[in-house]
Amino acid sequence: MSKLTLDTPVKFLRDNLAAPIGTGSWIVGDWMPSIEGKLIPCQKGYHYTTIEHWYLHHSDRMFLITPGDEVIADDTKWVCRTAKLTAEVTNWNQKNLSLFAADCAERVAHLNSDPRVMAAIVAVRDYWAGKISKEELEAAAYAANAAYAHAAAADAVAHAARVAANAAYAHAAAADAVAHAAHAAAARAAYAAADAVAHAAAARAAYATTVAAEREWQNNRLLQYLNGEV
Repeated sequence: MSKLTLDTPVKFLRDNLAAPIGTGSWIVGDWMPSIEGKLIPCQKGYHYTTIEHWYLHHSDRMFLITPGDEVIADDTKWVCRTAKLTAEVTNWNQKNLSLFAADCAERVAHLNSDPRVMAAIVAVRDYWAGKISKEELEAAAYAANAAYAHAAAADAVAHAARVAANAAYAHAAAADAVAHAAHAAAARAAYAAADAVAHAAAARAAYATTVAAEREWQNNRLLQYLNGEV
């Protein structure tokens, strides 16, 4: 597989290869039946996005996609008449996504003085490194939840840490895959981290710029995981 970039076209699917929205399943390597009539974003056609916009369209599995000749653009996604999946991005997985969530949380951990926040981030990494048990990870996840509940105004830093820990614990405990899906936790951690660093900006006018800068770091960090560089 060639090195992935933020512009790489991808299709997110559920575990059963069904699209998150709509009906029907995909088969890797097979062209999908051609759609008749006018293509309409969010209504008619096969949709895909790029890695840059993962946090808006994420689901259980990520695949490289080749669209047909007719494609229309619609903001953060594209719509085509036919398409085929060429390969699965296997590094889009529970381990990498929970570690990525921990990375996002650590970027803003200095904005929260509660030791349970950083402890949860460390626990995520220690669990995947085989240094702690699932029971120890569970304790860190509960502590992070407590820190979040205690923080004033549902502190975004504590939120980023708690979802990272919960994502890893969901894997360890075989918890509800829908409620604790790694891709959803990674997206929540990324959003919370970007929000936290933005609100820490001295000038309100810097909010949008700060969010964009943090999102750029997050996307590039995710690419490192997807390309097997970390």
